[in-house]
Amino acid sequence: MNELHESRLTLIGKMAASMAHEIRNPLTTIVGFVKLIRNQLPSVDPIKLKEYLDIIDREYINIQMQITGFLGFSKKNVMEEPFVAITSSALITAVLEMATPRLINENIHFINQVAEESELLIQKVAIQQVMSNLLNNSIDALAEKEEDKRLKVEGYYEGDQYVISVSNNGPEIPEAIRSSLFQPFVSGKRDGTGLGLAICKQIMIKNNGNINFISNAEQTTFYIKFNLNTK
Repeated sequence: MNELHESRLTLIGKMAASMAHEIRNPLTTIVGFVKLIRNQLPSVDPIKLKEYLDIIDREYINIQMQITGFLGFSKKNVMEEPFVAITSSALITAVLEMATPRLINENIHFINQVAEESELLIQKVAIQQVMSNLLNNSIDALAEKEEDKRLKVEGYYEGDQYVISVSNNGPEIPEAIRSSLFQPFVSGKRDGTGLGLAICKQIMIKNNGNINFISNAEQTTFYIKFNLNTK
């Protein structure tokens, strides 16, 4: 009984540490830009002010997505975000706007190649969380390369599914963790929490879809697939 209690406490501790890790960076960004605004008032350039506020908005949405993911992972019934209709291009554009500063700062050659568009009935914030996680994981992987950093997002039909793929030419995922990569607390990153992809898996299942990946020395690609024919 004591062992079970200790195991539960350890799990709670891991999840708390993971949540703190995931939301600390956007909170730090928000605090930093609020300080910039305060320091520059009332002389701040209106254009700059709008840029700062846009960044704060994006990071706030990022926190919302992280919390939504953690709540959904810890208790299925909490994930009751309504399903809404949104085009695949609008979904991808919204997430890319949040990732653009990192892509520029890391000097990554980015390609957005949505060959075919689809209307998706999804939990918008939750799916944005999935895509944001995949994009940030790709950027983290590319940080290990000094040059020729490439990241591509594609959208296309595959039978009765719509697929969004995120590819990067960073290091391949270690063979030892591939079969368990979507399990809690499994990560290929030194400072990874190991919950991000587990949350993504649960969100995709709830949104009538799935997530998988292929990784080799040349490229790692994650695929999120939405089932369109549900009848």
